[in-house]
Amino acid sequence: APKSKEQLSLNRSYELERQIISLLLQFGNKQVDFEEVILVKNKAGALEEKPRTISAKVYEKIFLDLQQDEIEFTNENFRSLYGALIQMFQKEGVLQTDRLFAENDEAFNAVISDLLMADERYQLHDWERKNIYVKSSDSDVARQVNETILSLRRYLIDQKIKELQERTTEEAAAQEYLEDIKSYLTLRSLVTKRLDRVF
Repeated sequence: APKSKEQLSLNRSYELERQIISLLLQFGNKQVDFEEVILVKNKAGALEEKPRTISAKVYEKIFLDLQQDEIEFTNENFRSLYGALIQMFQKEGVLQTDRLFAENDEAFNAVISDLLMADERYQLHDWERKNIYVKSSDSDVARQVNETILSLRRYLIDQKIKELQERTTEEAAAQEYLEDIKSYLTLRSLVTKRLDRVF
């Protein structure tokens, strides 16, 4: 049966949240140079994009970006796992898989195992295809992290636009919502431009 828009939306959210957890499990402790774009006002008062490079651990970059956007995971397992991983990285500085397994229940551990095995299967498949073992380069890791966070931002902006569009049909204060929609469309355009640069 064809999936409803709501199911597809939940699937997209699930995929992106799963990807963030996967990146934390694989590379959380890795120090990487990230290309960032900051918005600054020029002399004319218009917003301008300025690129800069920051060096950070993958978990720090993910944590700060999600915190800045006030992003909360919708999947309960991923939300708990994200909290546990960030706490472990902040306290220990490294991922201790054994301790992670010891401190959590069976259902939680099944999610961790599934993600770790999926990563290994992917690397093995890559190895078989190319007949060599390819280790992810720092730039590849930075690209994956940026791409995932930007995709999640764009997804959440799309959800907000849909929500506002639905409100404009129900309520008299449509003009106010139209202004918000316009702002979100501008923001979406900026995020899409950045995503295009990542690829």
